[in-house]
This record gives sequence, C-alpha cells and structure tokens, in this order.
Amino acid sequence: MAMAVTFAATIAVAMVAMAAVWFQFYVPVPTGFDPVGQKHAPPPSMEGAVFTPNEELKRAEKLGIEHVSGPEDLVADSSGRLYFGSAINGYIQRMEPDGQVDDWADVGGRALGLEWGPNGDLLACVQNVGLVAVTVTGEVRLLLDSVDNASLPTPFFNNLDVSSESRLYVSESSTRWPLEKFVYSMLEGVPSGRLIEYDILSNASKILMDGLDFANGVAISKDEDFLIIAETGMFRLHRYWLKGPKAGTHEVFLDNLPGYADNIHSNRKGLFWIAIPVMRSPASETFVLRYRFMRWLVASFPPLWTFFLRNNPGFALAVNEDGKPVMAVMNWSKDHLRMVTTAREYGGYLYLGNLMWNYLAKFKLTT
Repeated sequence: MAMAVTFAATIAVAMVAMAAVWFQFYVPVPTGFDPVGQKHAPPPSMEGAVFTPNEELKRAEKLGIEHVSGPEDLVADSSGRLYFGSAINGYIQRMEPDGQVDDWADVGGRALGLEWGPNGDLLACVQNVGLVAVTVTGEVRLLLDSVDNASLPTPFFNNLDVSSESRLYVSESSTRWPLEKFVYSMLEGVPSGRLIEYDILSNASKILMDGLDFANGVAISKDEDFLIIAETGMFRLHRYWLKGPKAGTHEVFLDNLPGYADNIHSNRKGLFWIAIPVMRSPASETFVLRYRFMRWLVASFPPLWTFFLRNNPGFALAVNEDGKPVMAVMNWSKDHLRMVTTAREYGGYLYLGNLMWNYLAKFKLTT
C-alpha cells in the first residue's frame, strides 16, 4: 500500500513538473490554426545501397563561418562567387572566391530560393516581398507580389527554376501562413501550397498545381520536358509535365521519402539533388501527426519543435530522371553539418546551405 502511494505521488509530482514547464514556455497558437490529423505510411528503411547512414559530409569544408546567417539557398556566378540570403538583415550576400563576404543587395526581406534569370538578373523569392529581380549592380525590381485567390498580403514564394523560354516556375508553400510562421503550416496539415508559372516577358502568371501540403523545391529536367516539385508535408515529389503528350498533367514522381524535402536543384545532366533538412520520426508520425490535439499541443510549445528542427543530420539525396534514388550523402552523427536545406552542384562540388546556421559548405563529389 505504501509503495502504491509513493508511486502515485511520484507520478503526480512528475505531472505537475511537466505542466509547469509547459506553461512556462506555452505560446498561444495563432487565430485560424486548425490542424488535421494524418496517417502516413511508415518511413523507408534506412538500410540499403542508398539510404544506409554514412558520414560522407564530414569531408565538407565550411565556408563563411560567422559571416553568414541561415543561407537557405545559394547560386554561383561564372566567376565562382556565391550568392545567398541572410536571415538577419534582408540582404542577399555575396562570397568572393577568397572567402570574403559582403552585403550585396538589400531586397527588403529574407531571400529563399535563388536562380539566374534569362538576362543575367538574379531572381529571388523574398519573405513578405514576393518575387524580385536583382541586376548585376544590385538594383532591385519587383516582379510578382500577388497571385489569384491568395489570402496572404504577400505570397510565400519559396523556390524556383527558370526555363530557356523565360518562364519561371515558383513554389508557393502556403496561402495560409507566411514564412515566419511556417511551422504552423507544417503542423496544421492543411494543404494550401501551389505551383506558379510566371512569364517574365509578358508579366503573366498562372496556377499550375494547388492543394499541396507545403510546396517547396522546384527543378526542371535537363530537356525541359518536365519539372519536379516537393510536397514537403507529404514526404513526396511530384512530376509536372511541361511538354509532350502529357503536358499540363502531373503525377507522383517519388513517394515516401525518408524526410521532409526542401530545395531541389537539377545539374541539367539527368540528376536532381534534393536537400532533406529534417528526417522523419516514427514516434512523431505515430503520436503527433495522427492526432489533431497533439498537433495543437506541439504548436503551442516552441522549445519542442525548435529542438526537433535543429537536431537533424546533414542529408542530400540524388535522384535520377526516372525517380530512382541513386546516392545520398550525409553527416548522420550530426557533428559537422546539420539541417541541409539546399544542395547545388557546381564544378564537381556540392554546395550546401541551411536554415539557421552561420556557415555554408562545399563538398567534393567523387565519381
């Protein structure tokens, strides 16, 4: 009897302590947050030729340490200079080949997806601004800041790619939540993401796909007959046909990824690089994502989802144009690179960005 009382008292104390911690860090969820429970297929096994955990990214060289902040995406120019957004000051920064970093162009918000335009301008998806073009001298011009039936003041454009016909294909992650509240979009499970086509010559835009659970990375195939787009919240990639008998239709390209896909880049040689910043958690999918209340509970406790986001290995996956994974490079032990959000191939190297760290990285590819 005494043992039972002691056990009950211990449980009661533990529950009071947990409640105290929760109330200390509790943040009311925003008005309109209305989560939906989802059941997903189990994640793929991390054993096998491609997904077996490895430490290849331990060989990566960190660049710009302490001079950059959350370089979520990046591009390089013909001189080998790197361009990437800053998470803290609204600038696109530029890194010289010798490693010097400068604030290059003030775009008025955090730049996410970056790509070179047909006339040499740098195109950028900018937080709370829209789609902008930046000239070689750093002059900024707004291209697109609204899309039909949008509910946000400015669209949450995330990633893009550009065809040789001057058409831009842009992901709009959510029409319900802006970038600064992206976690609510991920936890809510209400699909409102879209794929947008924008013609830079005519200034016309149209919606190609909608109803995506956090639309993300976009990349065009080497022959420009299709593109792929990440549906992050459903752990899958879609193929949207641009040319041929299937033009205007779409299908699942690769399903049941091992994590949440972010930016995608094509090397235009038949290979797509998919950054996977956050790995799937069977516990999370079993006890959180299935239930509306648990999604709400996690959303109201920022330390929990902040820890979950930060505590992920560096991971980039190469997929061929048939939708087959062919290679993955990782820092599975999380002791060198974490939470990779972009992987872009230049000159035999893979350049890696991230969401919240003070460096980017350069990894030598081997054949």
